[in-house]
Amino acid sequence: MSAAVATRVRALALSEAAARALDGRVATVAALHRRGFSVVVAGGEPIFVGPPGAGLLPLHVVVRRDSFETLRRRLGIGERLRWDLSAARRWQLGLGRRHALPELDAGVARVADWLRSQPPANGFGGAQAQVLAADGRLRQALQAAADGPTAPALLQLIGRGAGSTPAGDDALIGALAHGWLVDGADSPLRRALLPWREALGALTTPLGAGYLRRALDGVFGSHLIQLCRALPAAGERLDTRARRVAQHGASSGIDTLLGFVAAHEGRR
Repeated sequence: MSAAVATRVRALALSEAAARALDGRVATVAALHRRGFSVVVAGGEPIFVGPPGAGLLPLHVVVRRDSFETLRRRLGIGERLRWDLSAARRWQLGLGRRHALPELDAGVARVADWLRSQPPANGFGGAQAQVLAADGRLRQALQAAADGPTAPALLQLIGRGAGSTPAGDDALIGALAHGWLVDGADSPLRRALLPWREALGALTTPLGAGYLRRALDGVFGSHLIQLCRALPAAGERLDTRARRVAQHGASSGIDTLLGFVAAHEGRR
């Protein structure tokens, strides 16, 4: 496949953010992943492309499985893709109604107990219980949000860890989801990070910056949204949804859950 000619790809569904970025533009393949690939338009953020059935992300295009398999076999870095969005469904990913902290206590405790019982599988290093410790770096960084946007402990969390979405970014996304769920747009963490929105590209990876910006807007992946909606009931369905979040990426899902739990426990 030649990069000189853009291959036409029909989208089955895509996020609103991806639709705005891709509409009428040619995108370039930037990275190949185990379950998909990422594309970028000039000056834009990476957008994940994959088949149906793996959850929905804030920067995401879903294509038919047969089309995806054909593309995945033939694509290379630098290939150019032109998008047909004419029949694509567009989704918006929001958390829904807010909840008071006590409404979430039992559900978060259930998720926290499960996290602490699992073998070390996070991007911070050490056991999950160590990451969630009250005197640990994660809790201290989140607590620093109350001190304002220049708190060093909070800024040092951005971009911390290896991978396309560093562990620190994933934890902040989880903590931002908790803030939106409890406080809406007025959460202390969002207020602290918002002045750094445009600087995120210099502080972390392109994918990490893209997902952090969406989290600042209150936009999250569908599996995390489903978990948040199941928290007040604190039933067995919550266990399934926590595991779905945890399975995302090498450790991204676990790190996101750690951020959510740490944000809640830091306020109780």
